[in-house]
Amino acid sequence: MTIAQTTAGEDNRPRGERGRCGSERHVSHRLSSLERWAGPAALLGASAIWGFVPVSTRHVIGVVSPEHAVLARFLFSSLAVLLVLATLRPALPARRHWPRAVYFGLLGTLGFNVPLTFGLQHIEAGTAALLTGTSPLFTAALAALVLHEQLRPRMIFGLGLALAGSVVVAAGTGGGFGFTGDALVGSALVLLAAILWAIYSVTVKPWLGPIPPASIPMLGSLFGLLIVAPFSARGFAAGLEQLDGIGWLAMLQFAVGASVVAPILFAQGLQRTPASRAGLYGYLPPLFGVISGAILLDEVIGPATALGGVLILGGVLLAALGPSPAAVDQPSEEAVN
Repeated sequence: MTIAQTTAGEDNRPRGERGRCGSERHVSHRLSSLERWAGPAALLGASAIWGFVPVSTRHVIGVVSPEHAVLARFLFSSLAVLLVLATLRPALPARRHWPRAVYFGLLGTLGFNVPLTFGLQHIEAGTAALLTGTSPLFTAALAALVLHEQLRPRMIFGLGLALAGSVVVAAGTGGGFGFTGDALVGSALVLLAAILWAIYSVTVKPWLGPIPPASIPMLGSLFGLLIVAPFSARGFAAGLEQLDGIGWLAMLQFAVGASVVAPILFAQGLQRTPASRAGLYGYLPPLFGVISGAILLDEVIGPATALGGVLILGGVLLAALGPSPAAVDQPSEEAVN
């Protein structure tokens, strides 16, 4: 019996082969680490872009009507989508998945943006931030019911902490609920947008894979334009003539950045992240909105807003860095085919 045979666990492979195997394990570990953070990074990027939406949207609807703002949003986002399709040729759904992809696209773009845009003209930014901050709660509840994701105490506590921070931010920015007719209508519309976004986030989750994630918001922009154009075209060109240079930049920000780039990032992040955890990032746009207001509009960040921001970040980190909920139910092979 040789020494090699008597030494337990000794690797008898040639040195070169052992080196290759070690290098492969190192590369695999690095790829796994990158994949782990790809989802949160995409969700964080989407949140940062969406954080500028209240500032840009309120600037635009202060000059043009909400219906023209909605049409501009879908028109310019559709032009951006056509440019992407012509130059980058991204993956599109299989023919059998087109109806479902279009439905998800309309739910995530038209269903969210239309009530939000019309609601913002009736309520203050702080109130809107508070109402949209309920979307993660709806997302977590629906994820537990529909996707059977387990909501651990850490997740629930993080949701509550971030919601408390959203309330503090809303109070610090002058958020309050009015009981006039316009204020109630505006609040209901913004709340409807939050609920529809939660429904979109949960129902689209199992289909991200069978349907290329980036294709869903792109199809939503294209088909959404066909729906809103007949109702908003009258006087559209004259309305756009009233925009100055800053107005056009604001228009492009929420038409291209918030309607195309951010939804694509969100879909990519949602594919890699449980829906309940991805919904947590919905607390971050109001925080980015406060920061953007301070940078672009010289708005002062008061103590209440700073405290709310700390609570939001603490709640999101507490829940996002915990153990993942159970995996979602993917569509069966028969459903995909």
